Amino acid sequence: MTGGDVMRKARILVAGGGIGGLIAALALTQHGFEVSVYEQEPEPREFGAGITISPNGSRVMAELGLRRDMEAIASSPTHRAMRLYNTGQTWQLPVTDTSGVPFWLIHRGDLHQALASALEKRSPGAMRVGTRCISFAQDSDRVSLLLENGECVDADALIGADGVHSRIRRELFGEGRATFTGFMAWRAVLPIERVPARLRQPIFTAWMGPSGQIVTYPLRQGTLLNIAATVRRDDWQVESWSEAGTVQEFKSDFDDWHEDVLAVIDAIDVPYKWALIGRPPLQHCSDNRVTVLGDAFHPTLPVLGQGAKWRSRTV
Repeated sequence: MTGGDVMRKARILVAGGGIGGLIAALALTQHGFEVSVYEQEPEPREFGAGITISPNGSRVMAELGLRRDMEAIASSPTHRAMRLYNTGQTWQLPVTDTSGVPFWLIHRGDLHQALASALEKRSPGAMRVGTRCISFAQDSDRVSLLLENGECVDADALIGADGVHSRIRRELFGEGRATFTGFMAWRAVLPIERVPARLRQPIFTAWMGPSGQIVTYPLRQGTLLNIAATVRRDDWQVESWSEAGTVQEFKSDFDDWHEDVLAVIDAIDVPYKWALIGRPPLQHCSDNRVTVLGDAFHPTLPVLGQGAKWRSRTV
């Protein structure tokens, strides 16, 4: 630039302060952008239970300078175990790739808090909570984000990271068609001392069966046990993550599985269930100065340890 021209940082708005929105904000901040995150919840907190961060994800976290933060709150399993649903036969697998990038087990709440804290340290005041995004408008030069309180914020670009019920996606591409996959999921977290000692090992275990799977692993330095299960069922199509089930119903879905599986289910107080709902992926994620990411773009089902699903309350 010449003369009195002044370099101006491009300003990026992020609608949604979940895992995807915060990771995007941290990456943009690292590359010199001015970022503002608008989150509708009154405090930055994450719902849910456990999450696995495979080497492809932990490598990104390390590149964002978050490795030390993650190692302080994540559990690192000694190995992964695949077990047959009825006999318990076990196959062991490594937990790191050939470059030694870690495989982390972490509570969603801990992860979300670490990301929010990192963003606040690097860009104080970048995240505004209790702020619902209602709509947007754009032209060739700017994008404007309308907030529920009537405020209108101008910027150079907008990222819709506002979850499976995204308002940003709805305005860009329409609502889209939600489809029941034929599977429902169970989840629970419990104090690890409730299960037999043989099941308290620092291992990521995946039980595989003909009608579903169950994954168990320790959280918070081995003090908690996370349980996540999927099963083929056509009689439950409620998408909510907070619908309480019963231990008996959970157990009836896996009543012919190994005694170790049943012992874990019996130790649960209240399991939660939800239907696995999918949407066809969009053909593209951007329109001019607005884009979407995460579940706003394509809801990721809880398979293969990919896709950190954040419970969005947007309606």
